[in-house]
Amino acid sequence: MVTLAFFMTFTALVLLAGTIDAYLFKISFMEAFSYLLRLQVGTRKWMVVAGLVIGLLSCFVIDFRLAKQKKLKKLGGSSG
Repeated sequence: MVTLAFFMTFTALVLLAGTIDAYLFKISFMEAFSYLLRLQVGTRKWMVVAGLVIGLLSCFVIDFRLAKQKKLKKLGGSSG
C-alpha cells in the first residue's frame, strides 16, 4: 500500500511539473515531460533520481514489514 501511494504521489508531481513547465516555457506537454525525464551530465538531476530510488526501496521494505507483521498477527490470532 505504501508503494502504491509512492507511485501515485510521484505520478501526480511529474504531471504537475510537466504542466507548469509547458505553461511557463510555452512548449508542448510531451516536450516538457521529456525534459523532466532526461538525465544530463552536470545538472545534478542524479541527486533527485537517487532520492527517488531510495524512497522506492524504503517503500518496498515498509510494505514487506507490514505484510509480514499482518501475517504473523493472523497466525497468532488463529492459534490462541
